[in-house]
Amino acid sequence: MNADPPPSPPPSGTVHWHTHDVVLHPDRVVKRFRRAEGCDPFVRERRALLLLGRHAPDVRRALRAGTDWLDRAGPGAPGARRALPADVPAVFGAGDGNAANYLWDGRRVRVVDFEESGRSDRAYELAEIVEHVSAWQPHPFDTAAFLGRFALTPAESARLRECRTLHALMWLCLLAADDPAHPRNPPGSAARQARRLWRRLDDAP
Repeated sequence: MNADPPPSPPPSGTVHWHTHDVVLHPDRVVKRFRRAEGCDPFVRERRALLLLGRHAPDVRRALRAGTDWLDRAGPGAPGARRALPADVPAVFGAGDGNAANYLWDGRRVRVVDFEESGRSDRAYELAEIVEHVSAWQPHPFDTAAFLGRFALTPAESARLRECRTLHALMWLCLLAADDPAHPRNPPGSAARQARRLWRRLDDAP
């Protein structure tokens, strides 16, 4: 991680929602925080990563296994499909699996918050819901019964497994980087998510 030099300024009218830029090299990943954010994001993340390595080796191992899967068989791996199979139809998706966005009145589900909405597919949207941290914290819901209500094609079922693993890895990255001085999640959340990722990796091809 590096605080300098700052990245090039964005085009006029661009709004930044992140605090850094990431550059992928063949042998390393360079993360540069924006000068305008000051040193706080860098200090927080460095502290979280040091504590993670020292006190949460199981989380660290799960992160390594997840990134290995991503390099070997994930959506961006060499030889991976660049387009969805024909029997994975496109749908309009909300793009945010937070359970608070799905309002149930006993008869119908109404969806709110379309900030991340756009072209998607059923498998991705279902994975987004069942792997979202709100699906198991504070009270888990029956994901097997929920997914059983959808008649997916074989291709959609395969993509669901892939997307669930991808989302589980993403959530582990987010929870592992939680600032220990100002945690946003209950203690042990990262360790619980590491176990969830291991279950997904055991189910991955």
